[in-house]
Amino acid sequence: MPQIVKSEQLQSLAVFFICFILLFSCQQNPPHVPESITQIIDKTKVEFCPDRRLAVFDLKTSTVGDSIFISGEIDNPDALKTLSGNLGSLDGNNKINIQISLLPDSTVGHKNWGLISVSVANLRSKPGYSAELLNQVLMGTFVEILKKKKGWYYVRVADGYLGWMNGTFFSRLPEEEKQAWEEEKRLVFHQLYGKIYENPDASSMIKSDVVGGNILNIVEQGAVWSKVKWTEKESGYVKTNQCTDFDVWMKTKSVDADELIKTAFQFKGLPYLWGGNSTKGVDCSGFTQSIFKWNGFNLLRDASQQYRQGKVVTTGDNFENLHPGDLLFFGLRENKIIHVGLYLGQKEYMHSSGHVKINSFDSTAANFSRYRFDTFRGARRILN
Repeated sequence: MPQIVKSEQLQSLAVFFICFILLFSCQQNPPHVPESITQIIDKTKVEFCPDRRLAVFDLKTSTVGDSIFISGEIDNPDALKTLSGNLGSLDGNNKINIQISLLPDSTVGHKNWGLISVSVANLRSKPGYSAELLNQVLMGTFVEILKKKKGWYYVRVADGYLGWMNGTFFSRLPEEEKQAWEEEKRLVFHQLYGKIYENPDASSMIKSDVVGGNILNIVEQGAVWSKVKWTEKESGYVKTNQCTDFDVWMKTKSVDADELIKTAFQFKGLPYLWGGNSTKGVDCSGFTQSIFKWNGFNLLRDASQQYRQGKVVTTGDNFENLHPGDLLFFGLRENKIIHVGLYLGQKEYMHSSGHVKINSFDSTAANFSRYRFDTFRGARRILN
């Protein structure tokens, strides 16, 4: 005979069940991290890491009983010192345990510089070849090594950009060897493309390709061929007339509108490549960064970063206030810059979109772009 449960009993069971769930939930909720601590962390991050593409400030908080644990990574000793000092000045009953790694970390050792040993080394968002391409770094330049993970290295490149690079793209050097390498006589390759040969003969075996902006150390300089090295173990021959003495190049570089535009036309027709920053392919900001770099000025990497550089230009109703060499910026919103180009004059500009090409603000011109006209957000003047 089945047992009959009365309605009063059902109500009592329901109340008991609800109370049990509420009690269990309360016991599972972790202690709250005081707002004073999160405010200090956020304030320090704003001060030392306003742009996470250029700095490391990755922290998380957790609690165990009345203890608060702060863990993660920071790349700036001053940021860690400021954070620790401000947290130490707090009054309260909580025990704060700081477990933050300062980069470069212990996986790097004393060889904390990487000398790029391929014509173009790719920088990626994660440690893997399938990860997003962020940037490119040229042969003969250095990256600062911050940490290592299974053959991949988290590095900072010369323009400050951060990302992952495979260890096969560079030779590791300690600080003193880096300085010695940079003090040697060097050449800058100034053509779009070229080759380094095993012997002073274009029919000999190719040792490496080279692209514009590659830096090569001189072993022996000749009138027709120069013997160069790009690591301590790798050397070969390059055409002397395809290179410029590095010291001379550094002294004679000047940011001039005519030279900028002349350089830009050398890039015309190059394919668009997301993250590209070399003559093998460029994205929009990689194009502008490259042509300015070739002429002695270091722009930041992304369009939104370049938008913060230079002098704001009031363009005028008909673009009459623009000068050749000005940077033009585009975006769907004023505070969301996603594209950049170089103003050539006569309402024309060059930019990388599909490939490096010329468009116009003149609605009657054959190369007029309605989309770019409608999304134009402003101009910046880098040249004096």
